Amino acid sequence: MVELKEGKFYNTEIIYKACLDAMTRKKMVGIVDYTGAGKSYALKKFKKENIGVHLVELGPSMSPKEMYVQILNQIRNEDISRSESVSNIKRQIRLELQESSGNNLIIIDEASRYEKERVSYFHELRNMTQIHSGLIICGHKDFERLLFKWTSQGVKGVDEFKSRFSYIIQLDRPTINEIKDFFQVNNLLSTKKELNLYKEIIEMDRDRLNFRMIRSLIMEHLNK
Repeated sequence: MVELKEGKFYNTEIIYKACLDAMTRKKMVGIVDYTGAGKSYALKKFKKENIGVHLVELGPSMSPKEMYVQILNQIRNEDISRSESVSNIKRQIRLELQESSGNNLIIIDEASRYEKERVSYFHELRNMTQIHSGLIICGHKDFERLLFKWTSQGVKGVDEFKSRFSYIIQLDRPTINEIKDFFQVNNLLSTKKELNLYKEIIEMDRDRLNFRMIRSLIMEHLNK
């Protein structure tokens, strides 16, 4: 299977910078995206290249305790179930971060999968880690709007959580320059067929175009 080389994407760079900023300055930073924006790739790239990064992807049915268990397992590089109480697991997380000699970053991906009643747990997570770790909260593009909506509805803990963000970044759709760079990096502008594919992509609706779609179209072309 052909593996595509990465181009110079704004989303990858801004996510990397946000993670580094949060990690070194103990900030809480938000990342809101659309499907296929390249967030997962950038987060995994940052984790791979930096020590002390703990990445947890939430599922809609994941309980707060399971979230804390995953964080502790990430910190200890383990994959085990834990029967301790939530308070004991949180205490262990605090101790692990406190005793760490380097910078730490906890990344909560797909945070918008949590129902509004559970958002207060993110505020709790921030309170218990802010001295010794940065925190990245990632959600769908509507997540920031929902936080404001839930605040106006008086949902417990949401306003306190929202106020803790240092800033929230929004990811962009692919630009023509990025698409061209991606084709050039992968030597895909040398044949008429490749040029036609490039033209087809840049003429697509900008509001629905994403990096995942571009990769899929290229891979489909390469596998013909």
